[in-house]
Amino acid sequence: MLLATVAVNAASAFGDEALAAWAWRLPFLFSVVLVAVGFFVRLRVSEPPVFEQVIESDTRSKVPFIEVFRTYPKITLLAMGTRFCESLVFNIYNAFILTYTTIVLGLPKDVALNGLLIASVVGFAIIPLGGRLSDRIGRRPVLAIGALISGVSAFPVFAAIDTGSTPLIWIGIVVGWAFGACTMFGPEAAFFAEIYPARVRYTGMSIVYQLGVLPSGAVAPAVATAMVEGSGGASWPVALYVVVFAAIALLALAFTPETSRLNRDAALPAPTRT
Repeated sequence: MLLATVAVNAASAFGDEALAAWAWRLPFLFSVVLVAVGFFVRLRVSEPPVFEQVIESDTRSKVPFIEVFRTYPKITLLAMGTRFCESLVFNIYNAFILTYTTIVLGLPKDVALNGLLIASVVGFAIIPLGGRLSDRIGRRPVLAIGALISGVSAFPVFAAIDTGSTPLIWIGIVVGWAFGACTMFGPEAAFFAEIYPARVRYTGMSIVYQLGVLPSGAVAPAVATAMVEGSGGASWPVALYVVVFAAIALLALAFTPETSRLNRDAALPAPTRT
């Protein structure tokens, strides 16, 4: 996100034609940096012993996609409910907000882009801090803090954005995106991994990540845009949209067990419906 925002900001100096012609490719080229980091981490981190146990004991699931929904339907739906909020807030503040500030408020696109640049720098620190904090106090509390920030701040953030004041818009984007979405994003990877045993873990995580964004991911900016158009340019429906999905996440977390101290794979138990 940081590299993409830098690329778009840099390209804006050459005009919209340059962005459409070639500059949109820059973020994809910059992703080479992320590939290098991922490759470095992958070489340095060994697989958990439990995965080797699963392979040696031949207890791998034959059809993990079906087993996840048949054996772990409740926890899968609860995890997806938590994912709704993070993905919605992320897409509202990093995609929709660009359209809203430029088309509805008539501001230069640099205003929102610079706000996203600041939020990306702040989020760069908040994500690992959120993950670290979840190791100490648990996944659920940190996820709940992020959802609570997202919900409570939604109306004040859009009120600040509606002022058209550049500093207030930047503060709003930082609060909503960096402190809301990034706080939740920090513990998500560990949380989604810990709710499944090793035999279906990769598939379970993938289901939560991918299906959990269907009502709140790429469609969120389009839904928010339709809300603004339907309300005559008002932002309150979008703020309410965020509040509703934050409430869904908090409700899901209320019925989700804490996973940070749960050793699901201690004895490689047989599957049970959870």
